[in-house]
Amino acid sequence: MDKKSLRSTGKRVIGFANQKGGVGKTVSTLSIGAGLALAGQRVLLIDGDPQGNLTLFFTSDKSSGFFDLLRGLTEGGFSQIENYILPEVRENLYLMPNCQRELRSLIKDAQITSIAEAFIDHVRLLKSRFDWILLDCSPSNGALEKMLVSACDAIVVPLEFQVFSITGLSGLLDEIKQWGGEIGREIPVEALVFTKTEKRISRMNEYREIFRNFRIPIFEVCKSEWLPKAVELGKTIWETAPTSYSAEDYYRIVSQIFLGNENE
Repeated sequence: MDKKSLRSTGKRVIGFANQKGGVGKTVSTLSIGAGLALAGQRVLLIDGDPQGNLTLFFTSDKSSGFFDLLRGLTEGGFSQIENYILPEVRENLYLMPNCQRELRSLIKDAQITSIAEAFIDHVRLLKSRFDWILLDCSPSNGALEKMLVSACDAIVVPLEFQVFSITGLSGLLDEIKQWGGEIGREIPVEALVFTKTEKRISRMNEYREIFRNFRIPIFEVCKSEWLPKAVELGKTIWETAPTSYSAEDYYRIVSQIFLGNENE
């Protein structure tokens, strides 16, 4: 692979973003984060999606560190950012939770815009404590999403092989480019992760050719009964089916894109 790994380029704050829901964004954030933790990396997951599915996977506690952090910033003061992070949810894996489904109504876009720079600065402070910070971004394109993406060093886009994904990806790439321009630095999209891939269906080859035109590395995660089963059990794919095709596919992403183990 010619492209350098995220680790080798110092890009350690990574957002998982797609304006469309139901594409495996949260599961990809979880699976890659857990895979990095298993590799001995210290990982923080930030649940930036008001649905809070990443948080619900790990805990039934109604704590909402992400919302509390934003509210504290809008009110002009808050305690140490570490106070918004749960203790280890797995070995080497930490979580800033978010169970506030009404976040958008409680904190308006104008308020989020006003605190965006402060939020980005505080995420940067966490880089001294963690090897990786992964943000599960909300599936929309408002001020919240802009703030989350702008805090990232790079973006991974989970999506499906569908005709609607082509237009959606073009729009997302345009917005990320615009947001990067507004903060004065590029926010590269490092990988497209196609989830729920059915490798034996012929039309997949047609989609592969189309998406190669975007000139972004493509990775595929095989559709598997193990991923939804693992989520139902409250376990990661590494804990339920570490030798499954899905686990192998996510391991390839962890190894090649994140850690730079080219031969994996």
